[in-house]
Amino acid sequence: MVEHETALATNRKGWNHVAKYFHGSTALPEYGPLAPTEDTLRLLDEPTDACVLELGCGSGHSLRYLAGRGARELWGLDLSSTQIAFAEETLRPFASRVRLIESPMEVNPGIPQNHFDLVFSIYGLGWTTDLPGTMRLVSAYLRPGGSFIVSGEHPAYGCLEWNGTQYAVARPYFKEGPTEHASWKGVPIVIQHQTLATFVGELVRAGLQLEELVETPLDPAAVKPEHVDLRVGTRSRGRRPCRRPLLSKPVSRSPRHCSDDDPRRAHQRLHYSLTTRIPLTARRLAVLE
Repeated sequence: MVEHETALATNRKGWNHVAKYFHGSTALPEYGPLAPTEDTLRLLDEPTDACVLELGCGSGHSLRYLAGRGARELWGLDLSSTQIAFAEETLRPFASRVRLIESPMEVNPGIPQNHFDLVFSIYGLGWTTDLPGTMRLVSAYLRPGGSFIVSGEHPAYGCLEWNGTQYAVARPYFKEGPTEHASWKGVPIVIQHQTLATFVGELVRAGLQLEELVETPLDPAAVKPEHVDLRVGTRSRGRRPCRRPLLSKPVSRSPRHCSDDDPRRAHQRLHYSLTTRIPLTARRLAVLE
């Protein structure tokens, strides 16, 4: 088992090295590789005059997108000093509205509570080494009536490997926890794995309420060379498979300390966008109390 601090240190060093490869990518209005965009999903509330916080802000391009739509405060949190430096440059035209913090998302480095209209994470939340703790912080950061949007890789994808002709299950889906990878774009990295049930369960325990989950199939017209799955490049000589999306859509958050008939329940919303490279059918989930 990889220790918490070891995983953070490994990933901080790794992301400082690979940040340049992801500069400007996987950012709003896109929710992930081959995923539908904000123009299609319409998950965001009107961001004009909103206070927003991004967990895993990367090079700052999602925050820049929201700045262009009128967000009043732009807060970004990232483990990597290189990513924070990129974000500072990206957001320089909006410097008076920006607060960037180099920190892991598992702790609160001084972020105000009950403050944000929007907390979001585009392919960032999956790196947390403490999902329950991070979810509790998200709940604390949001003001009454605020929204949370998160996108990330579907947990089933990490169980698959390309055998030269097709994907095959290579790891038990229910084996949760960190996995060390000796070389990810040339550097060691620690990947976290939780089942979808674990992820949804932690959302609920943090006071979040899931309303709908929508999984979308791959759009072949959207495939580009950068969507090739780099993990299989050294294991087969044939054409490499492409990343394929699964997307989920609205989730809502019920306020802490509110009764079931409290009218604020209907206005505390979390939108959850889950992407992967595996096409699954669409389904709707009932509201979880």
